[in-house]
Amino acid sequence: MSQSTDAQGAAATVEQPEQRDVRALTEAMSVIPHRLTLAKDEVPPGGCLVVTASGSYIVEPDLGACTCGDARHRDPDGGCKHVRRARFERGDDALPGFVAPEDCGPGFRDFIDPDTEGGR
Repeated sequence: MSQSTDAQGAAATVEQPEQRDVRALTEAMSVIPHRLTLAKDEVPPGGCLVVTASGSYIVEPDLGACTCGDARHRDPDGGCKHVRRARFERGDDALPGFVAPEDCGPGFRDFIDPDTEGGR
């Protein structure tokens, strides 16, 4: 096996990050748990309000549900970026290896304590 073939094989085994994960972790978002929301009639217990520059969405991380267009129209595996952000913040899903909590986008864990509010 040639050296270039080895390099190609190694490159093929490097896992590419899911783009929704990248957006979930790099875009400015605030995940506000049910206990802190003013819209308790709209945000169910265990749910949260995710506030972004483009709008606010009601997210139920345990169900993978969100009121955004991506979730309603495409229903992506693993959830939309809002569901993913909420799950990462709560500690339900481990952060991918390409990012540390201090490198996440603005608002990361401003209102969430993964030790007390995670779904695990």
